[in-house]
Amino acid sequence: MLQLLDVHKWFGRQHVVSGLSFVLNQGMVLGLLGPNGAGKTTTIRMLTGLVSPTAGSVVATIYGQDMSPMCLDFRRYVGYCPEQPPLYPEMTVYRYLYTVCRLRGVPKNRCAEAIDRVLIDLDLVAESSREISVLSKGQRQRVNIAQSLVHDPLIWVLDEPLGGLDPAQVTMVRDLIVAKGKSKAILVSSHLLSEMTQMCTDILIVKQGQLLVSDSLANLAAGARPISLTLGIAPDSFRGPFESECDAMSWDFATRDGDLYCYRIVADRDIREQLFYLCCRQNWPIYGLDMSRKPLEELYLEVIR
Repeated sequence: MLQLLDVHKWFGRQHVVSGLSFVLNQGMVLGLLGPNGAGKTTTIRMLTGLVSPTAGSVVATIYGQDMSPMCLDFRRYVGYCPEQPPLYPEMTVYRYLYTVCRLRGVPKNRCAEAIDRVLIDLDLVAESSREISVLSKGQRQRVNIAQSLVHDPLIWVLDEPLGGLDPAQVTMVRDLIVAKGKSKAILVSSHLLSEMTQMCTDILIVKQGQLLVSDSLANLAAGARPISLTLGIAPDSFRGPFESECDAMSWDFATRDGDLYCYRIVADRDIREQLFYLCCRQNWPIYGLDMSRKPLEELYLEVIR
């Protein structure tokens, strides 16, 4: 639905985006991660037609027709929630959303229905007649999200949408993104990695404008997985039987709690059954055996260092 191919962006002598390529398809919630200054917002602005690439191409395919994000027709199909809300403080919430509807080409007879939908989705019904100037930060951010969604876009792009929201509102917006992701093509940029894990289907990690990681969360989680094994056996007694019978990539003694020793074992597959039978043969009581997916936070810190 939306494709970047070898995209570069220069601002003067600063090479902000360098050879970035990826595809955003319908039914995908794509998480864009990276440290400050990585080129995430510039990438988003090129996706939404606010700036043009210096080199490379950005192409959207809408109902079988290719178009550039720079053309006006494209903007009917994209919703953009910027990090800084583009709000008019003197307007009421309802009037502002009505104005956005008309700017986005929503017919007059459908505006009320469209506005009511996003007011309900974002818990803004009680604020609809209030001026934006008197709203709290979290309320303004939800109005920002609402304006990006009110025209029911095919492509929904959100830059730090969870900023300023309380935990309940974060959960509400996250669930909304997951629900909309079943029928839309969604790109989300956020520093809340735990939330990205719960709402994204795919992940991009960029640094200094370059793509470091591009994969689905399922594939990323299927890689090397740490296993935690807690036994009443010291490392000297554990080492020999374990290394002779288990084909783990690595292991180390992690922590000790009294007479219990916790081992961290890394394998490229699930070897919990193998560990269980090893412990049975050795008559080692098992106090804990658990395999966790590699946290996104751990992967992120590894690749941006």
